[in-house]
Amino acid sequence: MAKHSGIEIWRRAADVHSTPLRRHGQVVHTPVVAPAPSAVRDFQVQAGVFAPVTTDTDRGHFVPHAYVDTSHDIGPIRLFRVHYPLLAYIGFNAPHDVVVVDITSGDVVWRVSAGQGRVLGMPAQFTLPSAEDRITMDLDLTHEYLSVCMYTVVVVYRIPAHLTSEEAPRPSDADSDVAENPPDVLVLGDIDTPAARQTTAHLLMLAAADRTEPIPLAIHGIPLQVLATPRGQDVLERYDIVQPPLSAQQANMHALVPVGLPRAQTGFVCARFSPDGKHLIAATAFGVLYFAWDFARVEKGMQFSDIMEYLLIDEPLRDVSWDSDVRRLAVRTAWEDVFVITIDSSFHHSRSPSGARHSHSSTPSPRLTITQDATAHRLLDFSNRELVGWARGQGAPFNGMQTDADRALARLGCCAAFACGQ
Repeated sequence: MAKHSGIEIWRRAADVHSTPLRRHGQVVHTPVVAPAPSAVRDFQVQAGVFAPVTTDTDRGHFVPHAYVDTSHDIGPIRLFRVHYPLLAYIGFNAPHDVVVVDITSGDVVWRVSAGQGRVLGMPAQFTLPSAEDRITMDLDLTHEYLSVCMYTVVVVYRIPAHLTSEEAPRPSDADSDVAENPPDVLVLGDIDTPAARQTTAHLLMLAAADRTEPIPLAIHGIPLQVLATPRGQDVLERYDIVQPPLSAQQANMHALVPVGLPRAQTGFVCARFSPDGKHLIAATAFGVLYFAWDFARVEKGMQFSDIMEYLLIDEPLRDVSWDSDVRRLAVRTAWEDVFVITIDSSFHHSRSPSGARHSHSSTPSPRLTITQDATAHRLLDFSNRELVGWARGQGAPFNGMQTDADRALARLGCCAAFACGQ
């Protein structure tokens, strides 16, 4: 993001001559030049002199391609997400407006206001929160869908097909006017309060395990208190995913809701599409994960409540990241804990009935659920709390390990494979 209130688009230098860009059949040259609105700026050209156009390697060399100026529109960029060939962003001056840009040309191709359109997926008595309660928290993008996570609801829009496919017919100017023809909006919300939803969500139950304390590393016989070598199976603490107690569910069904009091907000903090774009997961500040399996069914008349599953982590959640496979994801909490959730554990087990791990190319898209053969593992913290800070039980959010969910999946590759039986 540029300091000039806009977005810089750069290309790998090795691709400039070997991979031409096209938009609607027309070649787009690098860099985009005036009088195009997305022409590169002088400060990009000055920075680009340090990146040669021709090079023997494609690592680390980029040249300016285009510039999206937002200074006269939505102001500084607050959130953005890229899924080639599209880039979606939200600015500080228009917190509910999502602007979609074609990266190839730098042109703005679509704009929608979060919450605008015919509501699908919620019961008739549900109403969208007022504009002042629609605090934007996160943004995600796939080849077909755009999601905007707000603190109260998550809204999903289908991206017009002509924006990502050269073969799809382009609509007329009248049909493409979002103000006159607002698109359908899939709304993931909750009628229940966060406390009530916690009682109906599946739970994590610590599984029995034979764990040993990590062995501190020593140099010349002197132990180092900040380094340790735990066994592979001790790096992750296993949890089983179990159903909530029947008594809790029955109590929630008969709970009295005070009339006239404002309803507690759901507390969504992030929402992420699965790698295949078919599923959606949302995390809340109240520790609940919302799994919307095959959410496109909502477009055909189903409600989100018909396809949802819920899992209570019991810690305020902060970030979610899917693995390259839809059967595994990582969750980071506000207390800096990292949970790796494995759906369909037998798929990752080396001793599956077929004798080998299934092939991604030959395996059909699975029916995912957390109610059968799903487990969770928490990355244990072996840091010396006297050196890194107070324990979280004493009120500090930092417990000795800082990582995001994306890096957690990458770094846990070897450990998770060993501990989960991959």
